Amino acid sequence: MENKNTKLTKAQKYQSLISVLVNNDVQSDLPVSELIEFLEHELELVTRKRTKAAAKKVEDTMKDAIIALLSTEPQPCNYFVAALTEQGFEDVSAAKVTARLSALVREEVAVKQPMKSGKSTLQHYTLA
Repeated sequence: MENKNTKLTKAQKYQSLISVLVNNDVQSDLPVSELIEFLEHELELVTRKRTKAAAKKVEDTMKDAIIALLSTEPQPCNYFVAALTEQGFEDVSAAKVTARLSALVREEVAVKQPMKSGKSTLQHYTLA
């Protein structure tokens, strides 16, 4: 019996099901070839999704530009949006910048601190 702490991925589960269908005489309402075709298609979708996610993670030049903009002086999100827009980044939004800044905070590259600005409090970011 396998270790209960080991979690199988969807791809591993699909591959195991294909193997079971190929190697055993399985009783089903559908032909085994249709089941195998379905599982192979699902396996391809899972693999494609994982590949796209990995490529997207590698190509995040906006995150690298934000790191270059971080300094010891606290700056609000709109500072980064304006600077990235000036640098020629397309589709820059406060949501995209905030998501990347939050990731940098989790990675301990940046520090987030609230600062009063009039009646509201804005999050400001500095280099860790």
